[in-house]
Amino acid sequence: MAKPNGYPGEHSKFKPNDPAAIARHKAVQDRRQELRKQKREERRRKRLDKRANRSR
Repeated sequence: MAKPNGYPGEHSKFKPNDPAAIARHKAVQDRRQELRKQKREERRRKRLDKRANRSR
């Protein structure tokens, strides 16, 4: 059975009133952002190493 389009939380933004929930959500967002940053830096480092170690 399909959910109706107006199902709460289906396509809604995260808007709680609880400060603890907001803090948890922000912490999770920050952690994900930091992981993305680390992955991006690692890919960049690998690319530069590969370019530097190319045989001529």
